[in-house]
Amino acid sequence: MLFTMAVGLCCGMGFIAYGALAAVILCMVMIFLELIKFGKVKAFQRILKITIPEDLDYRDAFDDILGRYTKSSLRTRVRTADLGSLYELYYNVTLKSDADEKAFIDALRCRNGNLNITLVLNTPDSEF
Repeated sequence: MLFTMAVGLCCGMGFIAYGALAAVILCMVMIFLELIKFGKVKAFQRILKITIPEDLDYRDAFDDILGRYTKSSLRTRVRTADLGSLYELYYNVTLKSDADEKAFIDALRCRNGNLNITLVLNTPDSEF
């Protein structure tokens, strides 16, 4: 924003060549930032929370689905919910670049008895 104000001031003061040069440099910087995808999410890292009934053995219940749709998965937390009648499993997953999130969630949903599944962007301060 300050750079564009400088271009406007240069043009307003009659230094059109300097203003044009500054505008060209600004455009080149913006094109460069777009080419390197500056500020975009580089990985497909997500936090996955799956709610399952207590009678489902959670240790390897989702390994085949996670292997199909993710590059890596790590179960980070297991906790009980609803007075112990449900388990909540938390995973850090890195999705494959060609993975379809809807198909991934549908496959998990069929396995967990259509209970809650949450898939969110993994940020350093995310705690849900």
